[in-house]
Amino acid sequence: MDAKDEAGPCARCGAAGLDFITGVACISFWAGTWSLFDALAVHELASGVIAWCIVVGLSLASVDQWLARKCADLTPASIACVIAWLWTSFLAALSILIWRMGFHVVNTYFLPPQDSLRAILLTILGCGILALSGRLRSAGDAPPVGFVADESDAKNRFPAASYGRCSLVQVLLDVVLTVPVVLVWAGLWQLGDNLVVPLWPSFLVCNIVIALIGVLRVDALLRTAFSAPAVLVAIMDALWTLVLALLCIGSWRGTWELLDRSLRLASHPWHATLTLVTGVAILSGLRRYRSALFPPMDFTLDRDGPPFYQTGVHHHLAKAKPGENAEASLSAGRSAGLRSESGYGSAGALP
Repeated sequence: MDAKDEAGPCARCGAAGLDFITGVACISFWAGTWSLFDALAVHELASGVIAWCIVVGLSLASVDQWLARKCADLTPASIACVIAWLWTSFLAALSILIWRMGFHVVNTYFLPPQDSLRAILLTILGCGILALSGRLRSAGDAPPVGFVADESDAKNRFPAASYGRCSLVQVLLDVVLTVPVVLVWAGLWQLGDNLVVPLWPSFLVCNIVIALIGVLRVDALLRTAFSAPAVLVAIMDALWTLVLALLCIGSWRGTWELLDRSLRLASHPWHATLTLVTGVAILSGLRRYRSALFPPMDFTLDRDGPPFYQTGVHHHLAKAKPGENAEASLSAGRSAGLRSESGYGSAGALP
């Protein structure tokens, strides 16, 4: 652990608090938007297929790069920021429609209620496919575990519609590999329901543990403890990734279902609208609106950064000290076309 990167406990606690707020805001946005689609009886399959086709078309046409060029010289610059905000909102809506279709298909055809064994098998299947494709970290790299900061630079202001951008093969691969991510989330979510995991403890425990991981720098301790042999490091890194995925999904399940039970979002469209607007306002105010983008827009590769990737605490602190952490930030690599330009997000950087 490098002394120059050592932040004080107050700074780490503050960063963990920001991650918690980001997580709650992101979940509020997703829960409100998803419930509003339910309230409006938007067809799951039709809307999901259309959303997927739009994502492929936007990626192949490189619309994000076209928008960046067109808005580069707009004055005042606030106009370009508004357009970028609308573009991010559009991509987030597409992401939600795709995941809503995925959950509908899984829960309708592959995952009967109360079937815990099948939930476990689907989770294992999803994890296996992601591990083989080098994208296991994508299963748990969402707020409050990680975040993606919004870009103010004209070149990187508009997020890409998919990780593969303008390559047909890569874009189609993103479409396919979104499925195992959905399997992991649907399987673990259903397993939590079947085991009747209480919502408040799920919400509190998962968020507290995620915060403590960042504050106590558990990832750095693990890198020190497991530095060799390579096989052991790979196994422990995969287990660490699964732990973070479990905590992330547990946090989402607890927060989402508490919101739904308290506000009855699907049966009260105005409640759903207020919930999503609140989430959007907080994410926009924190300049973390891109955190609402999930696969196929956003993936994290297992090779991004060192083993035992860090939570958002360290990336927030790294962004606050770019001069001291430039090399570490660059080690995070490219993830979804979002974290590649900024160097900050939830793909790990060296402590």
